[in-house]
Amino acid sequence: MGPLSDITPYSRDRRSLRIGLMGGSFNPAHIGHLEMAKLARSAARLDQLIWLVSPQNPLKSSDGMGSFEERFGVAQKLAAPYHWLFVSRYEQGLSSASQHGASTIHTLVQLRTQFARTQFIWVMGADNLMQFPQWLAPDDIVKTIDILVLDRPGYSYQALSGQGRALMGRRVHPARLGRTDTPSWSFVFGPRFTQSGTALRAAGRGL
Repeated sequence: MGPLSDITPYSRDRRSLRIGLMGGSFNPAHIGHLEMAKLARSAARLDQLIWLVSPQNPLKSSDGMGSFEERFGVAQKLAAPYHWLFVSRYEQGLSSASQHGASTIHTLVQLRTQFARTQFIWVMGADNLMQFPQWLAPDDIVKTIDILVLDRPGYSYQALSGQGRALMGRRVHPARLGRTDTPSWSFVFGPRFTQSGTALRAAGRGL
């Protein structure tokens, strides 16, 4: 059984599905994550969306980071009512199997190898687009998967004029992601989700 066996309700032999991938620490998962998932599903016409809980984001401090099991459990509780939303230990498995830990590019390469017929689309907020040049191998990421960027308060306009934007491929309608011959991306203006994990931790709350 592969690392996606915990959440994969399909096999490699079934029809191609459109699946959004949303990575992060989920420290903790909150309503903002859920609203972003709903917007991504609608805009990109996704069949499913998977939250990939990261063992440790290398761009974030481990101070104040909940355990993987705590973060995973809260994310599962939040996603449970939605038949199209899943939470995966995939990156935990990759991290355990590699001395270098998990990274987005390694995750994507493995997924594309295992599920070649699936249309994967990476989903992230505008704040992540600003940090994108600092990720491992961003040039390879945009060649490996199409990207959907969602509006975030205080970040959107800076993100659209920053270095992360310059690394993106051709901008297309969200419904066209995963269906073009060249690397593509899309930006969706919509509700600006203000809730953050930092604020929830400061208030001592989870969901």
